[in-house]
Amino acid sequence: AVVDATSTLAVAQAIARGYSTKGRCVEVHLEPRVYYVQSPLTLTAADSNTMWVGVDGSEVTTGVAVPPSAWTPSPTVPGAFDLDSTHFVNSTAYGDPTAVSQLTVLVQVGVDGTDAPWRPLHLARWPNVPFVEGAAPPFNWSTIASVPNKTCTDDCTSFTWAADTDRPSQWVDAATQGRLFVHGFLKYMWRDTRSPIDRVDTATRVLASSASLSASGVVGGGVWYAYNLIEELDTEGEFVLNRTDGVVSAMLPLSLGEWGGCVQNGAVVCKTRLVPATPAASSDLFQVIGAQNVTFRGVAMSGCKGIAVNIQGSANVTVDQCTITNVGTGVSVNAGGPSGAGSTGVMLQRSTIGYTALMASTFSGGNRTTLTAPNFTVENCHFHNFGAWVYTYQAGVHLSGVGTTVRKNLFRSSYHVAILYGGNDHVIELNEFHHVVTITYDSGAIYAGRDLTSRGTVIRHNLFHHLETDAPAPSPCNAATSCIRQAIYIDDYESDVNITGNIFFAMENGFFSNKGSAFNFANNLFYEVGLPIRQSGAATFRPGPPDGVDGIFQALHAVPFTGPLWSARYPMLASRYGKWTVASQPPPDSATPLGNTMHLNAVVNSTGPTPWETQHGWTVNVRHVFSLESKYYDPSGINRARFDVDSTNVMIADPHFASSDPGGLLNFTLRLDSPLYKLGWQTIPADDIGPTSGSSPPAFNP
Repeated sequence: AVVDATSTLAVAQAIARGYSTKGRCVEVHLEPRVYYVQSPLTLTAADSNTMWVGVDGSEVTTGVAVPPSAWTPSPTVPGAFDLDSTHFVNSTAYGDPTAVSQLTVLVQVGVDGTDAPWRPLHLARWPNVPFVEGAAPPFNWSTIASVPNKTCTDDCTSFTWAADTDRPSQWVDAATQGRLFVHGFLKYMWRDTRSPIDRVDTATRVLASSASLSASGVVGGGVWYAYNLIEELDTEGEFVLNRTDGVVSAMLPLSLGEWGGCVQNGAVVCKTRLVPATPAASSDLFQVIGAQNVTFRGVAMSGCKGIAVNIQGSANVTVDQCTITNVGTGVSVNAGGPSGAGSTGVMLQRSTIGYTALMASTFSGGNRTTLTAPNFTVENCHFHNFGAWVYTYQAGVHLSGVGTTVRKNLFRSSYHVAILYGGNDHVIELNEFHHVVTITYDSGAIYAGRDLTSRGTVIRHNLFHHLETDAPAPSPCNAATSCIRQAIYIDDYESDVNITGNIFFAMENGFFSNKGSAFNFANNLFYEVGLPIRQSGAATFRPGPPDGVDGIFQALHAVPFTGPLWSARYPMLASRYGKWTVASQPPPDSATPLGNTMHLNAVVNSTGPTPWETQHGWTVNVRHVFSLESKYYDPSGINRARFDVDSTNVMIADPHFASSDPGGLLNFTLRLDSPLYKLGWQTIPADDIGPTSGSSPPAFNP
């Protein structure tokens, strides 16, 4: 049966249920128009066997359309335009400026009947960043000079701003009126926080809060910017919400690349949309709870504070050829529904997800006790500009549980990790990563860590390149942070990963294992990479924050790791940690790596270690490819039981690339006469890497 959504989505759902409850398959066809929703459309068992089909011009959103004529020139800010509170669905829905739920303003420019993508404005800030089309804003922050209370650790409430500026002196009133907020990496360059500032001391150059600024602490050298300030509304792409009278003031962009700008002859000409702050539970677009055989095909979804497609306890759900932008999270798959069971058979394919405040997608499923996979697949998708509000640990794809496959996707333009995973036996293959981890350090494009039971994942045939920022200068680092970034980072004892046939190009580091074991690293190509493979260790079992020894111990004993199934699948786990029964007494020799193998990895035009790595004692003379932290190991007497780095690992000047410019063309195919083939090299299927259909990401131009 076919149902045309000529009215609201809820009316179409009611009609479709009349067919699906009789056992018929139903297609709900959306019209080429915008469907405004104020609460989630919840699909349950009564909505099974239904496909929701969009066409060009159909879109689902919680956003509120604002006519161009509603914007009037601001009487107080030159060049800005104001919008009064009558255009809100709820005039009190302004949100907390530290929370993802705060108001969002979207703009859209049309040329010759074609509309550009919706773009979010950002809250007025200092230092400024330009309104960049199609990319993450470049790095521009101020530096913490010092912390007045030098004894504070996790509960620091103030810091001193740098002496090279007096700009914060202009924010005294903003602080006392509750309008001043800071966002930054106040200690570690891998954890960002947003905090209110309620006092500005111009005599001592101190910004202070009545509460802790960061759970991680604050250090000199940390970085920050101030936001939500009418005093700083001076750059295109910025806005401020006056939480007293509900007036939005914005510096609308004068140019959006080929699309032109929002202002012509002193008047607003572009479309605008407000996404009001709403509680997370009521701000999803679609919820699929306890349903089966549901498909979303070609549906555009945008402008919500929650999740675009929230799947709980459902089976055989497909999100296909959808465009999801300017939402809290794109697609989320978890347990739930009437039975509380996990979902199975979920596919996210041929879709584009971007400008998400948090994660682009997250998948949790399977049974870790029995190591049963839920049949989840993420394929042929384009993920970009994810983690736009919370900058760290908001991945393009987040995996937990067992056995999800992530293949042939493109990840680009993000501040931190592209894939964040935990759990067992995932497959990450044939993906392309570039311009991710752009402003963070001690991070990786793919990251996992702090769980001894997270094992068995395969990372193969991926292309990592240009893991760098678009900014004119790189982001600063500080003494509290390891000032490194890499393509793959397996942290704090996490182990047992098979990393084969990947291509690494134009980056500081390829792979870093922090105290991990049982890695198989083979047949990988490094071209113009600083340190290809790095390994650290420790004299004692010392996991980092926030989990610590207790957290790792609890996670270990939450699964039957000494039982027959787990012992057969991951033998080192049981043999090494099977007698660990008291959290404070980890077994001897549990801190040092064991059983790592490196075979037939090729290094071309290595750029060597960064100054930070040289300063901290990394060596680069182990079979050309493997670097050890010298304070833990003596490379001249390397233990083969711990690191089996055989003679097939080579540093080669000319591997006989098929292209004369492999880096410029991103063509790393080898000619048949390559000397690597004589060593047993296996061809990397470079032509199959990245999306092949359904999404049209822009061509990469280094």
